[in-house]
Amino acid sequence: DDRVTYREAAAAASMVAVANAMKEASYNTSMIAAKMKRMDLDSFYGKLKWDDSGKIQKPMYTMQQKGDAEDIVAPGTLGDQDAGMSIAFPLNATRCWGVVAHFTGK
Repeated sequence: DDRVTYREAAAAASMVAVANAMKEASYNTSMIAAKMKRMDLDSFYGKLKWDDSGKIQKPMYTMQQKGDAEDIVAPGTLGDQDAGMSIAFPLNATRCWGVVAHFTGK
């Protein structure tokens, strides 16, 4: 399977960030940390930039497949949500997993 998970992409992006910080800092950990704090780099993962607390400054949103279309449904300040769209057809256990037998513990 050649599909990459979001977690795998995040791990790879963190290594891209460290490699870029090490370009001039080599193995000096103080210099690497300082370069990471100042980093503002576009990558395949999005912007590699962190705030003072270390939180990545990369927007996150949720898309929902609606027929042939994909709509941004969260957070409410992005994309289609501004036009009044919201999550439609929420999944329940049957729609998501099919008929689920109840576990009896036996």
